[in-house]
Amino acid sequence: MPRIPRGETQGGIYHIINRGNMRMQVFDDKEDYEYFLTLLKTGFERENIELHAYCLCLMPNHFHLLLVPQGEKSLSKFMQWVMTSHVRYYHRKNKTSGYIWQGRFKSFLVEKESYYLTLFRYIEANALRAKLSTTAQDWRYGSLAERVFKSRTLLGTLKARGRPKNEKKL
Repeated sequence: MPRIPRGETQGGIYHIINRGNMRMQVFDDKEDYEYFLTLLKTGFERENIELHAYCLCLMPNHFHLLLVPQGEKSLSKFMQWVMTSHVRYYHRKNKTSGYIWQGRFKSFLVEKESYYLTLFRYIEANALRAKLSTTAQDWRYGSLAERVFKSRTLLGTLKARGRPKNEKKL
């Protein structure tokens, strides 16, 4: 039976999550993180998708993104391409086969400003809660460091849409 197509609102802000199958680690080293970031950047150029407010966090076994689809079905096309490309890379590098990710990515439309601010803080403090860094801005694969230190190294000078209100409180 085919999957039910996702509802997708052009211009809506989506919280995107995917986790390793059985919560396994999918990013083992710097090379894995860098490759996934390269896939994201290439995907943004391929599809009509924007990274909202330059907000993202890659963790050893999952990731969070705030994305804004600008075209019809662009979110699904983008994520399908990124996830499939990553799985091919992972299997080639590790000489494995089978499922890497828990399933289809999860997407949640962000509708309320109060939820948006909470979510923004949640995403950028994820590594701190997981005790991967001593401060949230110390995590190399999260966007908070780039916001605090005003440098764009994760995805280069990628055009990001929007800016959180009360950004200094994040």
